[in-house]
Amino acid sequence: MEFFKKKWVLAIIAVLAVSLVAVFSYYLKSAAKASYEFVEIKKADVKKVVSVAGAVKSAEAVDLAFEKTGKIAAINVQIGDQVKVGQQIAILDQTDYSDQVSQALASLEIAEAGLLQAEANLKKEKRKKTELENTHQSKYTIDVQRAQIKSAQAAVDIEQAKITKARADLKYYQDQHEKIILRSPIDGVVTAKNIEVGETAGPTATAISIINENNFKVEASVSQIDIAQVRIGERAEISFDSCPAKEAIESQIFSIDPAETKVNGNSVYKIDLEIEKIAECARPGSIANVEIVVSERKDVLAVSFASIIKRNDQYFVLTQDAERGLQEREVKVGVQGSSGMTEILSGIEEGERVVSFSK
Repeated sequence: MEFFKKKWVLAIIAVLAVSLVAVFSYYLKSAAKASYEFVEIKKADVKKVVSVAGAVKSAEAVDLAFEKTGKIAAINVQIGDQVKVGQQIAILDQTDYSDQVSQALASLEIAEAGLLQAEANLKKEKRKKTELENTHQSKYTIDVQRAQIKSAQAAVDIEQAKITKARADLKYYQDQHEKIILRSPIDGVVTAKNIEVGETAGPTATAISIINENNFKVEASVSQIDIAQVRIGERAEISFDSCPAKEAIESQIFSIDPAETKVNGNSVYKIDLEIEKIAECARPGSIANVEIVVSERKDVLAVSFASIIKRNDQYFVLTQDAERGLQEREVKVGVQGSSGMTEILSGIEEGERVVSFSK
């Protein structure tokens, strides 16, 4: 019985030995495949970016609709036309509204004439009272005249109230008349015209669209994974697919939508980036490649990712020692750049040589 137990133990030991040899051989083969070189620690710029795609849009764009419903009487622009602030774009049939304004204006003129007459009558009654007093008329006669003055003053007050009402009516009808006129609120160019003369238009449908061609932005979407790194005011570099050279222009984020938007089932957050001067080869709708600089260090000690060994929460590099060969040294790291470089905060000095691994 003891003999069989020993055989089982020997068998298990043999299996373990074969397994260890196999594992050891695997690591030997892996090490043989790996190669490395020595690189010198130098100062460099380390930049971490979040890359997103966006599109050029006008920073100032308006969709115009009439405030009133009516038949279109005239359209004064076509697509591509330049317009100025306050320029009349289109107008509805104004027959009813013009009549109302004319009637209100006539009522105001009548009220103003009535006031002039009432004020003249008041002055006449006051002069008459003065004459009565100067000729030493009886108290009764003067009191009667005072009553006449009071009545004339009441007539003036009534005419003044009529004028106040007539002016309010005129302003109301003028405002209503203005609502049948479509005016441009910005300087820009007409990009869409959805109406024709004779058609009925109203507040529920866009009639004319206008954009400012001198004021653009880039609208992009950032994933929920990256949005925590993005801040208003952060610098960004933008290039355009429509520009052959794809030279990057400087920009910065001026707004971040606090609410998520679903795109193909994924949560994204819209951001807007300002553009002071857009390239001639870019137009509204052009694809923009945006690199948001979320962290940047200039002229700092840096080393390639390929030189960094991470173990748990610690980072190491292998340095060359003339007497002891390769030596592992712990380093503190800072910004991990998007281009493959990592900032070194401490643990190694400029000019030292470290191992850079490659496959």
